[in-house]
Amino acid sequence: MRITDGNELRLALEDSTVRVIELAPGEFLGPFDINRPLTLRGAGSSTVVYHPAGPVFRMTVPGCKLEQLRVEITGNQGGILFEDVQPSLRDVELRAGGGGEEVPLLPSVIQLDAFPPDQPGTWSIQVETKVPLELAVQASILSVEPNCVQPGRHRLRLRLDATQPRRLSVGMVILSMLIVRSPNCRYEVPIRGVVDPSAQPSRAAIRVPEDVTSLEEAIRIAGVGEKIIVNSTFIQEELLQVGKQIELISNGEDGMKPILRNVSGPALVLSHGARIRGFHIENGEDSAIMCEGAGIEICDCTVGMSAGNGIHLSSSSSVLASGVEVRNCRGGGIDMAPHSELRLIQSHLYANRRSNLSAGLGTVLVAERSSFQRSRQGSGIITGGKADIIDCILFSNARSGIWIEEDGKVQVSKGQIEGNQDWGVCVSGSGQATLCGVKLSANKRGEWKADNPAQIHLTDNKP
Repeated sequence: MRITDGNELRLALEDSTVRVIELAPGEFLGPFDINRPLTLRGAGSSTVVYHPAGPVFRMTVPGCKLEQLRVEITGNQGGILFEDVQPSLRDVELRAGGGGEEVPLLPSVIQLDAFPPDQPGTWSIQVETKVPLELAVQASILSVEPNCVQPGRHRLRLRLDATQPRRLSVGMVILSMLIVRSPNCRYEVPIRGVVDPSAQPSRAAIRVPEDVTSLEEAIRIAGVGEKIIVNSTFIQEELLQVGKQIELISNGEDGMKPILRNVSGPALVLSHGARIRGFHIENGEDSAIMCEGAGIEICDCTVGMSAGNGIHLSSSSSVLASGVEVRNCRGGGIDMAPHSELRLIQSHLYANRRSNLSAGLGTVLVAERSSFQRSRQGSGIITGGKADIIDCILFSNARSGIWIEEDGKVQVSKGQIEGNQDWGVCVSGSGQATLCGVKLSANKRGEWKADNPAQIHLTDNKP
């Protein structure tokens, strides 16, 4: 069916038997209501569907397709091109305003769905524009970042303000508006949501470099509990500081890992509950990763070629490291300052110049199903603190498998301590060691040594 004017188009839209409507070249004055899935196809930019203020189309169902036409708001006051539902577009030119400004591609409605009243939330919104835009939200509990964008494709973040939870009550319906201003026009996008205590908070991820080009900017705009997903080919060539409770994750494509490196100091500083997963970290000076504070997590990362230690835990910090590989560092593998805490799970520390793991006085270490091998000048583990070493391998280190000094208290269960160039287990000072079900063999100077008054207790160990 080929249509030549607006009245014919309205009749065709009401005819439920018509699935494809062809528009001839010409002008069609809206608004037009589309209440069923169909295809509306023009003859290129010579087919113009317009309205002075908008909306040009009102759609109540998904599945509508617009092809090969121009949709335009002709007045200077802006308006809405598509109300309620965004159609599928192919070869469609969108314009608004008397100056012929090209309309930014915006969502027709922003659905927040249900969210809890007492936790922060974030939602991701994609826009594409060929003109600069300013953005704001008509609700004090919501904000949008960034509030200014230049021409290009951008991902905006709508954020629920967690500092004002008392303004939200159960069952409250949020009805607001995203206000978008261009040099010539103003656009309004409805925002809808409902407060529900049983709902999970929304956590929209930030993608680097798709959403923002730099990790620093992604960290700056990320809220507490949010994730930053980093492309596997990304390389950071300077110090990166993560000082908030967020998570950096590799997208894991092609088995590659994003690289963080710094030739003049640490490559990465983690604090305040920061988490990182799936990266390769290296540096030219100092430790590759510095951990400062509690609640830090490092997972599935490789750390290597560091001029200092692979990972350093500052005093009073606590870290969970899982699936971590630390190798070929010119210092030690992991260095724990006094009174720091580390839980190490299924990790591998090897070929580091000094001890693979060094723990100072008052430290707390739990190592499970991990290996400490081939330290070039040091021991597998040296500690002056408390340690539980469970089902681990300590093999072929230049000195002892485990060296306990000062007031260190270590319990070793299961696992293997073999082929070390000094003792399997050496206890000095007032240290204490308990070994149960451990395989001790082929350590060059002997399987164990305890200098008075140090103590060692052996139970069910295997030669």
